[in-house]
Amino acid sequence: MEQFLARIYVDADSRAAFLANPRAAAAAAGLSAQECEALSRMDFAGLELAADSFARKRQQKSQKRSGRALAARFSRWWSA
Repeated sequence: MEQFLARIYVDADSRAAFLANPRAAAAAAGLSAQECEALSRMDFAGLELAADSFARKRQQKSQKRSGRALAARFSRWWSA
């Protein structure tokens, strides 16, 4: 169940398939009938909000890493 949830929070295509037919997507992932039922009652607006928030956080983290790597690469010119 945790892997399925992680996938729909992170992967837009998986999330779209889940939102189109929650029970079928959950069943295709091998979840039990009870898990499929529970997921079909999920807060879909909350899912989208959380997924967007996670994506922004990943992007910010990536940008910070890129900035640090770039600074390290050119630090020899800035230090004196």
